[in-house]
Amino acid sequence: MKSRLTTEALVIFLLGGTPLIASYLLGGSKNLEVIIKALMNNNNFLTYYLIFLFVAFLLVGSLNWLIWKPTDSAREAWKIITAVLHEAGSGALSIIRIAAGVLITFPLIWLVTEPESFQIEKVAHLILYGIIAYGECVIISGWHKDMQRRARVNL
Repeated sequence: MKSRLTTEALVIFLLGGTPLIASYLLGGSKNLEVIIKALMNNNNFLTYYLIFLFVAFLLVGSLNWLIWKPTDSAREAWKIITAVLHEAGSGALSIIRIAAGVLITFPLIWLVTEPESFQIEKVAHLILYGIIAYGECVIISGWHKDMQRRARVNL
């Protein structure tokens, strides 16, 4: 578990944090604003859809874990369902990782570059959402690994 937490933190930083830092270093605050708008979609539908995918992934993963599948047809059906969710989950996982990286890194950039104007009350919600997204990434990536392991065992 400890290595998954570290791995996810590094992946989140590489996917969401590094582009922010690079854009600030290469173009200042104007470029940072452009990259944040490009990385963070302010679309409520996408947000709810990602939450739905996460819940569906947890539900099917839980059912797959809890339900005994005695017949070959039941095993085949669950294999198809988990394969589809695995593919969809990995796309959603990438989007959530980028969002988590942006949400956590932006306040840090602001704190380091302009400490005199930094206001925690303006970014506390971003940090909270970033931490929640980080937790989702840890859960999804852990379940992905477990599903991959189970798929190899059940082949």
